[in-house]
Amino acid sequence: MDTGKLKIEFSTDITGTAYSVYKSCGWLIKGLYQKNGFIPASRHFLKCPRAIGFPKIDYMACKNFWERVKRYKIDSLPKDKRILRFLSKNIDVFLYKGRMDKHKKKLDDFWKKNGSKFYRFLCELYPEFKTKTLMINIFSVPYGSLCGFASVQNISKEKLEGYVYLRIDMPEDQLIEGIFSALLSKSLLKKYSWSQKEAIIDYLVERFFKSINLKKKFFETTKIIENQEINKSLLENSKRFVEKLQIPLNSPFRIKKGDIYFYGKKLNQVYMPVEKKILKSFLQKDDHVLSYDEIGDAIWNDKSGKNFSLWAINKRIHRLRNKLAKEGMPRSALMTVRGVGYYLNN
Repeated sequence: MDTGKLKIEFSTDITGTAYSVYKSCGWLIKGLYQKNGFIPASRHFLKCPRAIGFPKIDYMACKNFWERVKRYKIDSLPKDKRILRFLSKNIDVFLYKGRMDKHKKKLDDFWKKNGSKFYRFLCELYPEFKTKTLMINIFSVPYGSLCGFASVQNISKEKLEGYVYLRIDMPEDQLIEGIFSALLSKSLLKKYSWSQKEAIIDYLVERFFKSINLKKKFFETTKIIENQEINKSLLENSKRFVEKLQIPLNSPFRIKKGDIYFYGKKLNQVYMPVEKKILKSFLQKDDHVLSYDEIGDAIWNDKSGKNFSLWAINKRIHRLRNKLAKEGMPRSALMTVRGVGYYLNN
């Protein structure tokens, strides 16, 4: 297998899991998961790409843990040695060791078959990589996002090194997304927004698989954030987990003197009174979940249920979601809870 100057190392070392959890804690405290429709949880929701898995440890046992993690620079390699030592010491991966080893082998086998093809594809698109030695460290991890990474950094004039943390419930095809992300994210974010950058990487991954006539199995970030359905048990777990952490997360939506604000800016779309009523009802609920009956009451104020219509409720929420999207809210922030109603990620 000829991968030129692209060198890949696979590992299950605890350092990778510590990096992945550190990065996920940074995203959590900065409100970035909340902003982009991802859900933190304290247990695994297998093959649920929206869920971000966190280990059950006492984070506050590390002095100033959340204050220190908040300094994390997005998509960089975590550097706070005290935090890394604490995570490496306290995260128990024993129960996942067998799966981590199997995942590592699957990734290794996948790369042996497709690594040289990927390197040719990469250099055709980005010839500048031909002159660089590229070192990407791949960790199979049980916690964190489905595919985390640290962007490549110059460790010498002609050598770049990056990191990928691939969760063990994700398919080996996700490896390609991780490598593209580590190589390209830093430069793409200079020109594009985070969501645009993710769309470009999804496109490149899909284009690569088409070029080698391989049916892709990876989870596309753009489709994850566009998906408007969520698991009720995931929501309940997330609520308990975040409350237990007792960290100061900023809520995107706030009510002030009867007006609704999104990230400090007053909503400027034209909202019907019933739409404002529904939105305020979401914000006044502790779990931010409204049942179909509660939304029906807000629309028709009819306890008899004579006017109740699921079709009308869904259309009303659809219109509200479109208006909020124009305010800058991702569509996935207002999600369907199957069999229950709707959830506003706040």
